[in-house]
Parts: sequence; structure tokens; C-alpha cells
Amino acid sequence: MKKHKLLLSLLVIACMVFAANAEILTTKYGYLPFSKKEAISTMPAEEFVLVDAETNRPKYKGEPDEPLIDPVTGETVYRLNFTDQIRGGEYYLTVGDLSSDTIRIDTAAFNPVFAEAMKKITARRSQYGWLDDSGEENTLLTSYVAARGLAYYEIFNDRFADGELEVPEGTNDVPDFLDELIYGVNGLLKWYREAPLETRNLDEATAALSVFGVAGRTLIKANPELAKETSEIARESYAYLSSRKGEIRRDLWLLFLAEMSLLTDKPEFEAEFREDLKTVLETGWATISSKDVTGLALGEMMKRSLENNDEIYESYMGRSVGLLLAQEKDPYHRAVAFEPIEVEFKAIYMESVDPAGLGSEGVYMIDLNEYYKTSVWARSAQDQLHYLLGRNREGVDYLEEGSLETVFHISLLSANFKDSSKITRSGRVIGGLFQITFWFVVILLGITLWQKYSAKKEEKIRDE
Repeated sequence: MKKHKLLLSLLVIACMVFAANAEILTTKYGYLPFSKKEAISTMPAEEFVLVDAETNRPKYKGEPDEPLIDPVTGETVYRLNFTDQIRGGEYYLTVGDLSSDTIRIDTAAFNPVFAEAMKKITARRSQYGWLDDSGEENTLLTSYVAARGLAYYEIFNDRFADGELEVPEGTNDVPDFLDELIYGVNGLLKWYREAPLETRNLDEATAALSVFGVAGRTLIKANPELAKETSEIARESYAYLSSRKGEIRRDLWLLFLAEMSLLTDKPEFEAEFREDLKTVLETGWATISSKDVTGLALGEMMKRSLENNDEIYESYMGRSVGLLLAQEKDPYHRAVAFEPIEVEFKAIYMESVDPAGLGSEGVYMIDLNEYYKTSVWARSAQDQLHYLLGRNREGVDYLEEGSLETVFHISLLSANFKDSSKITRSGRVIGGLFQITFWFVVILLGITLWQKYSAKKEEKIRDE
């Protein structure tokens, strides 16, 4: 009997310890009204409850998803999905006796995240661009940030405005985000001018010249003089780099060729890109980061409006399939690498988390959503952002503790979702012709209703 009592006591103590350590992981920054709204719980239960924070009344009761295993800690975790239940306000979740922090749902939830992330980038300014995490000049990192940022701005320029960030340029009719990138381009231009190209590290030179290629076409309106100069330098440097391409990192060379193809529209650059891509397709590639820009190069070539059966298109899509498969297996949505199998692509699950790589894959899925306009890509990108902002088992907020590269990826992810009152369920911003048409219909409807009201009023007066 005593033995049974002892075992029962130990079991009770174990349960109490487990309950004390259990938690519900959300993000302190909030959720968007039409976004994927999930939390992670380590407490096993048959039910979770979404509670209105103001009235303390239950708003929704649901069942946790099937249990999943955290591949790092080995813990069993549960996803709490309340995506389609609420559109705005403040709430909290309960699982048994466990309660989460307050959850804010707001169309502007990520606006402060974007501003804070870019503030951290601006604080790292140096004479050649931005200092790395060790406080040193890093041409490769500066080139990656500038190239990724300009390539992103080229597609999503409607996400940015002047006067929304604390940048030294102030109000100059150029979006503050672009002002920051122009600063980086000018820094690389200064670096380029200070020594002959032949004396430069080939990888650093190729990365910087790739930036000049992007700048040559994206800065034509914002800074035409800079666009013209960088464009000319990129064109003039091709012959030298081509003569030594065997000594250049393959992914950097692909990025340079992609930017030259888009800058000049000459078919020979695309042909060379396709030829050199074959070697990369034989070996696969890692997640997109300053250490491997293969995925970025593929994304840039997608701007050429390729056919669905195109080899580049298939490679680009292979990445997306791999990411979605990885998300189904992992509640924390870690990044994957890609290994080709003939024309199909296999996702290689990464056991360790690289926050910079994870953030960049989220940005990649936003790029992907621009082509397919379906909520699956936009919501997957939101998952990556939520992970980086603290919805991970370690509870790390990478906006506060992340590397420069990670923080920059957070800025791009949050920029896509800021001011989300203009974003549809697919993650697409309502703008351009659609917005003009919308307001035209509203105004026309208003005029029609006013005319009907006036006619009825006039008829009533006549009858009297």
C-alpha cells in the first residue's frame, strides 16, 4: 500500500511540475484580422478556449490539432488554431488552468515591427554600407541586404512611403525604406571606387556589382544619376568577371547573371544563366541567405515571366513545395534546404534553426505569393514571422536578439503585412486600377442614392 501511495505522490508531483512548465506560445506583437492565427501549447487537453479580454467571456471553443513532436527538445506540442473565428480586438487563450498573454488582433499589428527593425538597420550604418554583428565592415553582407531589399522593393513598392521611418534623409519624396537602400548602394560605390577591380576579392566584387545591376533599373526614378552610374559599372565589369568566373562563388555568379539579364534584356545573359545553373541543380542549395543566394537568383529570373514548364520555373516552385511540406511536419516552421532529383525537388529538413535563413524563406514565400495570389503562401510567410517574433519553444524574440540579417528579413516580412486593412485574404494589397474602380463604384453608388433621395423628397413636396 505504501508503495502505491509513493508512486501516486510521485505522479502528482510530476504532473504539477509539468503544469508549472507548460505554456501557451503566442506573439506579443499581435495578429492580423485575416491572417492565420495559431498558438502553440505544451499542455495536453481536449479543448482550448478563446476568451474576450474585456468581458472575460468565452468567444470560441475548439480542439487542439493532432500532437506534434518538437524535433529539438523532443517535447509534445499542440497547435491551437483560431484563424477564422475573430477579426479584431483583444483576447486570451486558456488550456485547462493555463492562460496565455493578451492577444491583440489589429490591421496595424506589424507596423511597429517594421519601424523598429529598420531603425536597427539604420543604426548599423557605416562608410561602406552597414556593419555586421561583430561591428566590422562586411561587403558581402551589405551587398546581400542591398540586393535583397532592392529586389523586394521592385515588386512591392506600394508597401513603402516617405516619412514613415527615422532615417537621416527626412522627407524627400523618396520612400524611407528606399532611402536606406540607396545609402547602402552609395556605400558600395565608395568601396568600389577606392581600389581597382582587379585587386578586389572576387566574391565581394561580384556581390557588389550584382547590387549595381539591381540599382541600375530600380533607382531610375528615385535617383537617376546613381542608377545610370551603377548600371554602367555593372555592364563594363562583366568581361572581367566572366574571365574569372571559375574562381567566383557559383551562387553569386548566378545572381550577377540574373541581374545583368534583367538590366540589359540581352538573351546571352539568360542563356549563360541557364547553362551555369545546371551545375547547381546537380548539387542542390541551402536556404536563402548571404551565404547562398541561389534562391534569390532564381526569384530574380522569375521576373522574366517564364512558362510553367521552364526549368527555372520548376526550380523556383520546387523550393515552395519543400517549404510547405516542412511546415506540415514541424509546428515551428523551420527552414529546409533543397536537393534535386532529376526534375523534381526534395526538401531536406534542417535539424538546427538558422533564424536568418528562416526569415529569408518567409520573404521568398511572399515573392511566391505575388505570382499565385493564394492565401497559402501569405499565411506561410506569416508563420515564419510569428516564429521569429517569439512563437518558438525557446521564446526568443529575434527582433530584439537576432543578427543584422535576421532583423532585415523581419523588416521585409513585416513590411508586407503592415497597414493590412488594404490587404486581401491572399495577402495582395488592394491598389492601382482595382482601388480606383472601387472608389468609382462607391462614388457612383452615392450619387445614385442621393438622386433617388432628392427625387422622392421633391415628389413629396409637390404632393403637399
